Amino acid sequence: MLIMRGLPGSGKSFLAKQILERHPQGVRCSADDFFLVNGEYRFQANRLTEAHAYCQHLCEQYCRDEKVLIVVDNTNVKRFEMVSYFKLAQIYRYLIVLVEPQTPWKMDVRELVKRNSHGVDIKSIRRRANDYEMVMPRYLGWFLNRADSIGLIRCSKDLLVRALLSCKEFHEDFRAFSGCDRIEEMIYFYTRKNCVGLSQQLLHITSRFFRFKKGQENFDLSFYDKFMGLTSNLSIAGFCITKETLGAKLVLDQTQLGLWEQNDHEISRPDPPSDVKNGHSQPRQNVPDHDSQDDHADNHLYSSLVHRSLQVSDDELTQSKGRRAHITIGTSGDVRPVQTGLDTIQIMNSLQKNSQPFSFKLPSGPGMIGGTLIKIDPEHWFLKLERYLTVNAIFTGSY
Repeated sequence: MLIMRGLPGSGKSFLAKQILERHPQGVRCSADDFFLVNGEYRFQANRLTEAHAYCQHLCEQYCRDEKVLIVVDNTNVKRFEMVSYFKLAQIYRYLIVLVEPQTPWKMDVRELVKRNSHGVDIKSIRRRANDYEMVMPRYLGWFLNRADSIGLIRCSKDLLVRALLSCKEFHEDFRAFSGCDRIEEMIYFYTRKNCVGLSQQLLHITSRFFRFKKGQENFDLSFYDKFMGLTSNLSIAGFCITKETLGAKLVLDQTQLGLWEQNDHEISRPDPPSDVKNGHSQPRQNVPDHDSQDDHADNHLYSSLVHRSLQVSDDELTQSKGRRAHITIGTSGDVRPVQTGLDTIQIMNSLQKNSQPFSFKLPSGPGMIGGTLIKIDPEHWFLKLERYLTVNAIFTGSY
């Protein structure tokens, strides 16, 4: 979902038109269309609330119809004007990209008066310009679509089952820290119920968190403008398997490392979850979460997940910058997803230091993903892939 932002005359609607010409499968909704009568624009200030309700209703209909690209073409000067669309995106599993024209006159009030097509006067435009808010994301990162999220979760659980069935020592350790006796229980030991909002259903890797106190809202986001909405391949080198988390370990390329602003050396750990006592997880009811319950409804989706020919590099795997780079597949009990990053750092540090850990190569055959189980300790294992898996992701923010 592309949410356009811009003052009247800034080139916002022209940019929206260009986007739709390039992506004809997309659709557009705008409050301005409510005021069109036989192709003529007739604005009525007292019906502005109706116009925005019309636009929101149309946007939701497009979401229900599963349109692949929705362009919301309003001025969206303040955050509250976009909140309804943020909520729709979360409900219907759309990623959001905020789009602003980069015209040199986009904040030049006098030039905007000359250029806007609806005859908006200078007083109104100046007021709107003074009201223009910076909209801060909660965090930035690379986000997978629904098909790729399902594909990666399935792939990780398939590998987990193969590891449990083929390696006796891993099976015994997993049974000990999970409290699960059967394979059917073990594959549901990790869930996504502790993820928040859209991240419950769409996987992502966080490149930067924003934690602001009052008075710090004017942070300059312009550095990220040229990257927002761009897609790239994420390279998956293996999976970290612990008593608390299951995560995919990523190796970032140079462009991705340039956007990486996470702490790769963090050692502090969050408070233990409520169902962990004396260092051991207590048995709990393991039931399928949404990842498996509604997979059948998404079987028509195409996934970009690909098994590449490039072998996983030990040097790249444990490099200092990006060491924390991961995607949370699931967590156990009430463990927060942030723990996945800490587990990833710990395992990468151990791999770099320990030259001869216990390892077990998974049996493989034609069309099967090859990998080696590496034991760090009884509660921390790493499944290193022989060759990288790659998946497409889009760089944007979570709002």
